[in-house]
Amino acid sequence: MSNYANTKYIDEDMGRGLGNASLTLRILILIVFSMPLIGGCATNQTPIRPVATKHLSQTRMYDELRVVNKLLGQELYQEALVRVRQAIEKYPQELALQEPLKRAQQGVERLNAKPATRDEALGRLTTRNDEVDGIRWYRHKYGTSQTGTRMSVYFGQSLTDPDRIWMRMTPRFEGGKWKFIRDFTVVAGGQRFDWVDQEFKRDHRTSMYRSASRPSTTVWEWVDIAVGEKERCMIETVISSSDAVLRFRGENGNHDYAFSELDRLIYQDVLTAFEVLRTR
Repeated sequence: MSNYANTKYIDEDMGRGLGNASLTLRILILIVFSMPLIGGCATNQTPIRPVATKHLSQTRMYDELRVVNKLLGQELYQEALVRVRQAIEKYPQELALQEPLKRAQQGVERLNAKPATRDEALGRLTTRNDEVDGIRWYRHKYGTSQTGTRMSVYFGQSLTDPDRIWMRMTPRFEGGKWKFIRDFTVVAGGQRFDWVDQEFKRDHRTSMYRSASRPSTTVWEWVDIAVGEKERCMIETVISSSDAVLRFRGENGNHDYAFSELDRLIYQDVLTAFEVLRTR
């Protein structure tokens, strides 16, 4: 006998027994007894899906990416290049690995570079025109990709008066907590250069990359200074010294930065290019 027939007779019997039962209750009983009997036709159940491996693979890729970025931050470019190439072999479709690859390749190029000659110096600089103030700014192409604590050296040239050219430098601290820096010192080649009571600017960025409940904050403190005789002497001394150190002094402590070979190369190239333009 069909399910429908069973339901019909059961409904009639129960209807006589229930007497004045509500119509709603009778409908519920009808629905229950209309369901397929055990052993009847199978219902359409969603099959159990295997656990996806895409997220696991992506997590491992980002672990590799963190290691590569750490090596880049330590200026271990050769090691970073090897590691990122291995990661690309594992995850060839991941576009996130292309930028670290480019930075590592440029880093290796920088490490193998020699100070530029007068003919080469300008070719190592990038330019940006400020049409509002009529200035062309020159920065070293290797320095534009540098991040973290450092001291950059660059120069400007008037667009309306090319003979007017000047140099500037920017000591910059980057960290996880404010130092509230006012002074800084450079020690190089047995000489000491002090700058006190400087007007440092400050900025910060908060990232939720770590977690929403524990955000990661990065702070910057920097000051932009015209390069005069004292600053020019300091830069030249750093170039010729193998153990030059920049110390930031703030209300919340000090921070030391050791100048790298890349810093010395950049400073030398910038000074060379500066003299090329000034003596044309």
